[in-house]
Amino acid sequence: MRVSRRVLPLLVLAASLQALWPVARGGAQTTEADVHVAQAIIAIDERRYDAALAELKRALEIEPDHVEALYYTGVVYAAQRRPDLAVPFLEKARAKAPADPAIGFQLGLAYFARQQYDRAQPLLEAVFKTNPELDGLGYYVGFLRYRAKDYRGALAAFRAGRASDPEIQQLTRFYSGLALAVLGLPTQAAAEVEQALRLAPGSAVTASRSWRTSDACATPPRASSLPSARTTCGGGRRTGSRPWATRSSRRTTTTFRGSASWTTS
Repeated sequence: MRVSRRVLPLLVLAASLQALWPVARGGAQTTEADVHVAQAIIAIDERRYDAALAELKRALEIEPDHVEALYYTGVVYAAQRRPDLAVPFLEKARAKAPADPAIGFQLGLAYFARQQYDRAQPLLEAVFKTNPELDGLGYYVGFLRYRAKDYRGALAAFRAGRASDPEIQQLTRFYSGLALAVLGLPTQAAAEVEQALRLAPGSAVTASRSWRTSDACATPPRASSLPSARTTCGGGRRTGSRPWATRSSRRTTTTFRGSASWTTS
């Protein structure tokens, strides 16, 4: 699905993702690798990504299976809009901690950015079952369901989700309208699309709409005219100061507040 070049926002996680990270190894002794990870988290918080990668590389040289070092390396590459490099580290982290929802969430976003939707969906669905309130998650799950032609499921995800980012709110409304139109509810569909256009009238999403609301709700546009789903961690320019990933470490409590948006073409 391709439209004119624009930037769409990445999922906002903020402090909500801290709840996903279990506090493990409660009294474990701090290792040298832990120290490097702690330094990396500080660098990430300050958006000094090259410095963070250097610290994480040292941590992994000392302890190759260090889950947090693997995780944060993936996070940094995602913040740099390089999901191709993020995925291997997140996959290794998940192999070591398969039940950790924070890792599963970030890996799902990385797959989503690469348009590997079949891999992204089960991960994001699993997190959605237990944490549907995570900021923006409902949109991503809803989009994947919409793409799979599960229109009622998409509506359920859109309605259960929360989003603080205006463009995510707009996209949620927009796809809700399209789903309602497919389900034969044109009046409700038109209301959703009109609300979407009002939410962020100056956004790139609004600017890309070349069809009238009434036309969209009567006959949903072809897939080629819909917004691309490449809206997460994968290539594009960074804008604003919205957090990309937040995670409270089992060894530190520093929160990553990065930002990223991804360009579609």
